[in-house]
Amino acid sequence: MSAFNADRFAKVLALAGSDQDGEALAALRKAQGMLKAAGMTFTDVSQRMSQPAAPDYSASYSTADFDDLMRQWAKPKAKKKPAPYVDPCGNKWGSKAEYESWKASNDARFEQDRKKHAAERAAIIARYGSFEAATARDEREQLLHEAALPWLEGPNVSTDPEFAHQSGRWHKRMGGWEAYGCFGQHPVDPCRLAIENAYPMPVTIRQARDEHQAWERRRHELDLIQEAYGAYEVLDLPAEYRWRRVRRLYESELPIVTMDDLHIRLQFARDVDDAHDVCEAVPSIIEAFERLVMPAANAPTEGIPPIRRKRRANPKAAAPNDPRQRDLFT
Repeated sequence: MSAFNADRFAKVLALAGSDQDGEALAALRKAQGMLKAAGMTFTDVSQRMSQPAAPDYSASYSTADFDDLMRQWAKPKAKKKPAPYVDPCGNKWGSKAEYESWKASNDARFEQDRKKHAAERAAIIARYGSFEAATARDEREQLLHEAALPWLEGPNVSTDPEFAHQSGRWHKRMGGWEAYGCFGQHPVDPCRLAIENAYPMPVTIRQARDEHQAWERRRHELDLIQEAYGAYEVLDLPAEYRWRRVRRLYESELPIVTMDDLHIRLQFARDVDDAHDVCEAVPSIIEAFERLVMPAANAPTEGIPPIRRKRRANPKAAAPNDPRQRDLFT
């Protein structure tokens, strides 16, 4: 079997189109012989002609184009963006997986805090007599609640359905003010004045310090009772706003009049965690130091007699026990 020469076969086959019957027949027989020598038939030729030719990309793509195409194919395919997710409390997350990852971490932290504070929480509830009594408003909280009642809006239960049974104990807004995102702001003036006048506001820094510390203790109690562990504010809005107002008085707003005021304000600057609060307190501390301390330190001493210490009389030395040395002391 010989190799098939396609070019020669095409030339022979072209002769088959001659007008001379003898010449055309001879060309066909010659072509048939070439196919037979290659192990082929006219049927094979027709089948090959019916198949589309493979495209030649070499003419349309340069080497640089080919390399660029290969680099594009080598790039990792962009992952499909996960669908956003809304949790049972209405909070939006980038995906359900993101929420579940956060929840697992948060649940683990919650269990650690729960075990850590279990004994203290039980002691607080036992002191009040029951969970309900410990959660209920104390005397000051009740006074503030009644004063701010016309401006309280919406029971704050949407953040956690677990506390739906406490509807009415906490609220979302108060006179246009919320606990979150309203730092440095105030409720409407009538509401603000009602809270400030529910019972007397502190007029000295010591009084402000004492009320501030009382609110800190109550916040700590409610934080453990509600098992919030710092996750959210536990005072209702009237008490939360009153605590913040008293803190500002303690921190910087009340003037330093006495050395006791100065001492307490210095203690605040020493103990506070937030550097911003320290910056707020420092100007009043410096002003009071210059007014109360510096004049005394720089007071003139001319004309003031020096303090003379009384001379102590030297006691007579006791005679030694040795008789040979006694005559030295007589």
